[in-house]
Amino acid sequence: MENKKYHPVFNILLLSLIILGLFIGQNIFIPFVLALLVWYLINSIRKLIARIKIKGKRLPRSIQNWIAVSIFGGVCWLIGVMLKANLNNLEKVLPEYSAKFSKYVKVVGEKLNVTSLSDMSQELDLSSYASGFLSSSLDFISALMVVIFY
Repeated sequence: MENKKYHPVFNILLLSLIILGLFIGQNIFIPFVLALLVWYLINSIRKLIARIKIKGKRLPRSIQNWIAVSIFGGVCWLIGVMLKANLNNLEKVLPEYSAKFSKYVKVVGEKLNVTSLSDMSQELDLSSYASGFLSSSLDFISALMVVIFY
């Protein structure tokens, strides 16, 4: 067989179109992918439950599904509780870590005789970066919850 090579510009255009399509369609693709993931996890749990036999008989499929969804929901709830507690703790200690980090950057800048590091430490605001990260994490979790409930 003969391998046909395409011009590099064609490859770049194709990659650009794929990235553009993913960027434009992210509101459709992300919930779809999350829904597939949730379906796969619930289906795997249901298959494990299907192995359970009571008096030589398996549980009805509707009960298997109900138990699998309940287990999945319980695990998601536990993860959410742990995540909320950890994020609240992070929010409480973040200003302290930000101050320590700025102090260390200033000390390193002074020892290396680089003024830009100490100037950068004054301008660096880790709290805003952390709040942006937390915001995007919560957006992801809300998209996941929309998929789970629908």
